[in-house]
Amino acid sequence: EKAEGEAAEEETRLKAQRAELEATRERQEEQREAMAKELAALQEGEAKLQEEMKAMKKKKGELERAATSATAEKEQLEGDTQQLEQKHLEAEREVKELRRRMEEERLGLGGGLAHL
Repeated sequence: EKAEGEAAEEETRLKAQRAELEATRERQEEQREAMAKELAALQEGEAKLQEEMKAMKKKKGELERAATSATAEKEQLEGDTQQLEQKHLEAEREVKELRRRMEEERLGLGGGLAHL
């Protein structure tokens, strides 16, 4: 009886130990699954960030090209403005010269008519 009792206790102890090991294995499996899901979510987040970064780099390039183009256009407009200002000054000089000549001719004609 004593041996049977000890055997029964040993069997109970082994069953409890087996149940505990099984519970530990199940917890570890759940943790592995949770970690795998977390890893997948992190990888997905990283992929999205890489896509956003790629899009931002593309946009930066577009903005830099637009800025370069705008700068070139501004420089062209400044050059055109200087040319127009120069032409305006030349036209003003020509108008003054024509007025002076017309006045001289008027005075010359006026003097000539006075003799008639």
